Amino acid sequence: MKFTKLFFLFAIGILIASCGSKDEVAPTINITSPDDNITITAGDSIQLTASVTENEELESITITDGTNPTNITTFDSPTAHAVAYTLTVPGDSPAGTLTLTITATDVEGNTASSTRTITVEELVVGCQAAASCVDAAMTTFIVTTPEGTPADAMIEMVGSFNGWPGELDANYVLTKNGDNCYCIAVMIDADSEFKFRRDGSWDKVEKDADGEEIDNRIFTYAAGDVVNITIAKWADQ
Repeated sequence: MKFTKLFFLFAIGILIASCGSKDEVAPTINITSPDDNITITAGDSIQLTASVTENEELESITITDGTNPTNITTFDSPTAHAVAYTLTVPGDSPAGTLTLTITATDVEGNTASSTRTITVEELVVGCQAAASCVDAAMTTFIVTTPEGTPADAMIEMVGSFNGWPGELDANYVLTKNGDNCYCIAVMIDADSEFKFRRDGSWDKVEKDADGEEIDNRIFTYAAGDVVNITIAKWADQ
């Protein structure tokens, strides 16, 4: 009987000891790429890589990118896994922030998370207006010039509103906003006639694709309008 009691007490001791040693350590996550707070453009891809380690046994790894979560339940080993995940940001995504999150859980329910915050810039297609060209009280012209336009060209808007000047009018020189991309915000009288030229010269006025004269453009726009114009050719091309 004495032996039985001793055995019973010994078994209880083992049980208590085993209960006291329950795993309470969460997995460890080390994200190796991308860096935090990077900036990308909509349409770009991001490679998320990380190492996840666990002292006992992994249960699951979840990757969240703002869409449907990706769950991983098969690992390199019970205690470690190398994460390699590619996210492509849709090209039509608006500007904003994107959070990539990795969450790892072990079999005891201990959980750890690690994140990366990504700034997404809107994908700009074609010629766009510079911020200085946008004014709700004025009309904004976005002008795409032909290939071969010199990089240092002064593109100018001229017309009846400024007397069709014989030399450069600095008040109506367009702002360059990229290769062959210019803009200007103006406030002129309705029905004013106008054209575009280079470097203050009528020998470099805009022409049609065949190099022929074009009719004067007519100003029929309102304040706040954004007008896109493509110049086919310059007179000296």
